[in-house]
Amino acid sequence: MTKKLYKYCLCAALLFISALGLYAQTGWIVSHAEGNLSLTRDRRRANYQNGSEIQGIQLEVRDMLQTERGTAELQLVSGDVMVFLKLSENTSITIDEFADRVSLEFLYGRIRVLSNSPVAVRCGNSAAIFETCDAVVDYVARPGVTQPALTVHCFEGSGELITRSPSGTENVNFPINRGESLFLEYQIPFIYMERKSPDADIAAYRRDNPFSSPDSRRIASSSRTSAADRTANQRRERDQPRQASFGIKNGYILTGLLMIGAGAAMQGYSYLGNPNPELRDRLFYGAYGPLGLGAVFLLGALAVNPGGSANR
Repeated sequence: MTKKLYKYCLCAALLFISALGLYAQTGWIVSHAEGNLSLTRDRRRANYQNGSEIQGIQLEVRDMLQTERGTAELQLVSGDVMVFLKLSENTSITIDEFADRVSLEFLYGRIRVLSNSPVAVRCGNSAAIFETCDAVVDYVARPGVTQPALTVHCFEGSGELITRSPSGTENVNFPINRGESLFLEYQIPFIYMERKSPDADIAAYRRDNPFSSPDSRRIASSSRTSAADRTANQRRERDQPRQASFGIKNGYILTGLLMIGAGAAMQGYSYLGNPNPELRDRLFYGAYGPLGLGAVFLLGALAVNPGGSANR
């Protein structure tokens, strides 16, 4: 019976570990697609005339997805990391390796990025590095200009736009701020940068092209918290640890004093109360327990920082 029980437990553990392994798999999933698309993998190109044919496919590193006359939504979920990507028509991207942060190469077109964690979008000689974001990125050529121009429309979140100088010797960094559009164009040997508020057309595109995933709607809803609300939340977060630390500190001190007082009372009674020898020894030596614990609590109170955290 014991051997059978051991086998059952071992099988259950193996199944549990296998389930964890499947759950831990990380990668981009084509969560929704419409129209004509193509997927290039290992230099082999596959065309999909109906977007439903490609839905549910997990993309691999260096896969290139092109929407042509179609649209697509990609989703990456790994623990607390959630990134959603919407590709407009005539858009091409390449999946990068998922390392310390989510990264992809944006080759051409328009994408909308919604993320609750750092994500990097590389476009030619530039890279938009977002901390968190709800942004639209355009990388399209203008008439008469061969090099595509990059425009980052940041509606929520913040980040940094890193550009490589035309000489290739140094990088130039520009902050990406909430509620701004950054237009970047290379005209060798110069870089042209324009910063303005998002226009009505791009705001309408964002409004009229929501993501289909319920998780994306939850992130988008939370990202629309006003700046005043965020400031108030940050202030409350700063105050709550401070209040908690004072409560913990006072609790440690009170507990420590009570235990030391109890230990001192036990030893005092063993000397002054004239108990029998057996009880006197128990009281005297037993008092070291509360005395020691009291000292531990007092030392713990010293380790609590009134600013909101323990001293390290």
